[in-house]
Amino acid sequence: MRNFRIVIQYEGTRYQGWQRQGTTQNTLQGKFEALLSKIAGTPVEIQASGRTDAGVHALGQTANFHMNTELSCEELLDKLNQYLPEDVAVISCQEAAPRFHARLNAVGKTYCYRIHNSKIPAVFDRRLVWQIEQQLDVDAMKTAAKYLVGTHDFAAFTSAKNKKKSTVRSIESILFEQNGADIRISFRGDGFLFHMVRILTGTLVEVGLGVRRPEEIAAILDGKDRQKAGMLAPEYTDPDTGYRYYGIRQFEVLNTIRYLRVLDLPLSQIAEFLQNRDTDVIEEKLEKQKALIQQKKRELEIMERKIDHRIEQIRDARCSRLEEIQLKIFPETRMVLLRDPVRPRSYLDLEIAIRQMQKGQSSDLS
Repeated sequence: MRNFRIVIQYEGTRYQGWQRQGTTQNTLQGKFEALLSKIAGTPVEIQASGRTDAGVHALGQTANFHMNTELSCEELLDKLNQYLPEDVAVISCQEAAPRFHARLNAVGKTYCYRIHNSKIPAVFDRRLVWQIEQQLDVDAMKTAAKYLVGTHDFAAFTSAKNKKKSTVRSIESILFEQNGADIRISFRGDGFLFHMVRILTGTLVEVGLGVRRPEEIAAILDGKDRQKAGMLAPEYTDPDTGYRYYGIRQFEVLNTIRYLRVLDLPLSQIAEFLQNRDTDVIEEKLEKQKALIQQKKRELEIMERKIDHRIEQIRDARCSRLEEIQLKIFPETRMVLLRDPVRPRSYLDLEIAIRQMQKGQSSDLS
């Protein structure tokens, strides 16, 4: 029995993924096995290097099958393309070693996600791209992608319901290519989980929209919680393709998230507000956030004064002559003797008190 290795291309829009299913005949594996069995006159099984999800396309999917036939590779290639649907094609066919297996011998897999980042629709590529009208920060997305490269537990980035199988995978690289409005994100790794590439891309897009910070990716990986890998719920999810569709309401939510993120409000608190829409809750959180910002402002002002003081010392040192004694006259000041011990909660308490005393010295001494 001969073992054939073929490379396939297909537009997966109208198919329920690659893998054969008992509930539908509309799978790519099912289409190939039906055609090959008809050619061979006996049942034929085909194995692919990867099982693409519903609606996913393939540019170079490797597969193999065993079949007794007198047809040459060229003749088999022609016959397959003659009877396959117009959105499926075999681009190469060759005889392989008897023990070759497309999935078990695969050394790597690459998934490319295309985004059309423009308000103008991509008319001719509408089935092949995800259109996003709002401008994406690609540099931020690249920074976030660095956290995903390597071997990690990607439990937070899969829709798989089977918790017994390992969710550890290795991503070798995530590459970005941008040509005008067309953005291509290529994920290369040893294998990918159910819906993994879609969820990874969706999370990177949230970073590009300013909903998330790049460094939050590390926390999502550690948390292993699918709910943390995305906050925007789609208006509608196609049950056949798994595609997510967003409406005006989702973009209003996005704008709210982006606004609150600018105020440095943590995502967990934003999510809590979005769940119940309680204005009292958000007012309380904003008041707390305001207090934190005021505290940071005081700390930054003190740091600025210390830096100014250090710069002044450096300039004085640069202008000073060696082996020369200089006499400097400082304004009259008061010395304060504290009888009781001082236990400030932080250096800020002492710093502020000293500054207040300094402000009052000039008027008291006059």
